[in-house]
Amino acid sequence: MVIDGQPVNEARLRKYLIINVDDQGHFCPIEAHVSQPGIPDYSYTINGINGWLELKFGTAAKTPHLRVMQKIWLERNIKHGGNPLVLVGAVIDDHLEFGIAHGNKAGKMTAAKTNKDWMACCTTVWLDRVVWSEFLSILCNPESQA
Repeated sequence: MVIDGQPVNEARLRKYLIINVDDQGHFCPIEAHVSQPGIPDYSYTINGINGWLELKFGTAAKTPHLRVMQKIWLERNIKHGGNPLVLVGAVIDDHLEFGIAHGNKAGKMTAAKTNKDWMACCTTVWLDRVVWSEFLSILCNPESQA
């Protein structure tokens, strides 16, 4: 499986995201995992809307994993009015699927055993590629995925 001609993994998902949306808003990678365990991979601002985005990718050999501290962070953010999102990419039956899950699915994501379980947590799913106009619209209205 490849994205833009490159082998698929979470690092490549990061590049795929930024190549396609960085000029549409302010996407800030977060590397504060030591000082704030569980914090999502990106903070973003689009048209005055601020939010959080976690990235997860599952290969044929490895299912994504939501760590306990990530689950706690998502649940705590939601408790205080946040609407964090998770961009999921996964290899399923020899093709790629991408989806958006609301952070309120953290419990289901933590319990997910297969890539199909992860995709079942997503409200919006795309086959083979992300439809970036829809993705940006969702980021501007994250509660639509709750």
